[in-house]
Amino acid sequence: MEIELDKVAYQYPDNGFCLRVPSLVVPGGSRVAVVGPSGTGKTTLLNLMAGVLVPDEGSVHLGDHTVSSLHDTARRRLRLQHIGFVFQTVDLLDYLDVRDNILLPYRINRGLNLNAEAMARAAELARAVGLADKLDRRIDRLSQGERQRVGVCRALVHRPAVVLADEPTSALDPGTADTVLDEMFSLVESQGNTLVMLTHDRSALDRFERVIYIDDGVASIAEHDQGSRTLLSGGGG
Repeated sequence: MEIELDKVAYQYPDNGFCLRVPSLVVPGGSRVAVVGPSGTGKTTLLNLMAGVLVPDEGSVHLGDHTVSSLHDTARRRLRLQHIGFVFQTVDLLDYLDVRDNILLPYRINRGLNLNAEAMARAAELARAVGLADKLDRRIDRLSQGERQRVGVCRALVHRPAVVLADEPTSALDPGTADTVLDEMFSLVESQGNTLVMLTHDRSALDRFERVIYIDDGVASIAEHDQGSRTLLSGGGG
């Protein structure tokens, strides 16, 4: 599913930060990294793509949907149906086991049917990331790396068209981080998901087809194979 931002401007009223995106297209099925110093607008950009934030100017499109023109309930429904999130802090439920944490999207989205196929898919994703023998284990008995793998499975279990990842390996040691990224990229590639990931790890950029660079006042997106650049602008936050 393609993501497009056109003539977007978003300003936080409390701190004066403003992000401007003249034109940005993330093709369906592509893998895009977002990098830059802390506080320069990376998370703001991700939240605009997801419809968590609504731009003051311009439009945000997710496939055939103009996200920026939808009301709150419709944007939430769209996120639940089409977007999978992988968070930096994972945010799993410690009182549930691995299986039920992976299947959480089915518990909170009435449009998803928790049937035998969904259960089998959760088990298959767990197997793919090396957690097949831990499906019945409580989250509080897992390592940090294992928790992050559960988060990846949870993001992908309902077959979302778009995966948005907010520095998913920043709390992991380098070896574990590489393993988690390998597993996530393998799953995303096999499913054809569009992936946008925030990262501080410059060594991981070769994994992506495009990189959005954000810094104080200006950001740019580059395609590794073509070297084309399109300017975005922002400052702070």
